[in-house]
Amino acid sequence: MNFSTLIKFTSSAKFSPNGFSIAVIKGNDLFIYKTEDLKQRNKFSFGSPLTFIEWSPDSSLIICGIFKGAMIEVRSIDNPNWECSISEGSLGMTFAKWVPDSRKIISGCNFNIKLSIWSLQNKKFAYIDYPKFNDDKCAVFSSNGLYSAVVERKDIHDYIGIYSNTDFDLVSHFMSESADLVDIEWTKDNTSLIIIDYPIESKVYIYSTIGTLESSFEPCNIGSFGIPLMKQSE
Repeated sequence: MNFSTLIKFTSSAKFSPNGFSIAVIKGNDLFIYKTEDLKQRNKFSFGSPLTFIEWSPDSSLIICGIFKGAMIEVRSIDNPNWECSISEGSLGMTFAKWVPDSRKIISGCNFNIKLSIWSLQNKKFAYIDYPKFNDDKCAVFSSNGLYSAVVERKDIHDYIGIYSNTDFDLVSHFMSESADLVDIEWTKDNTSLIIIDYPIESKVYIYSTIGTLESSFEPCNIGSFGIPLMKQSE
């Protein structure tokens, strides 16, 4: 049995979506290795320790998070001289995720004040105020990659915003009947949204993308245990 050379890392290591590369954090440095032979492909150095990395869906770019410094750095695997820095300043930065086109990034800040959408192509940016979730659920993408659903919490009500992933223009905006929405997911045909209310309510709502309540469900045998969070089946 043959084993590769030992690769040490400090906080995270992730394979690229296409499986050709692996990114490894070593303190202030990010190393990119080829998976076929684990030979080093790239090395990127930063002024502070990295705490987060995320490959773009097309495996060509990688987000390098320095959240203590309220910023992220973006690097290109095929063009190592290309660099991009994004900062939220005094609001801080708590997470970052790719939009499906691999050319836009969504980031969140402290206190759920806003989501920021950054375009790497034209350097434009947009904001969405008062997102309810400050993690990977901040924006839920349709399976065709065309739209994002964002849950907003305003005046103790849940609102759903549907945005175009092309330019993040608002397509529709409506209030949900949920008391305290805890999960949201697109249907497989991308025509509707499934919403789960908090455990005490134990309700499920299905809304069209223009805000029409198509159906609701309240299982009588679940009680205070609520409804499990959703994950689409293949």
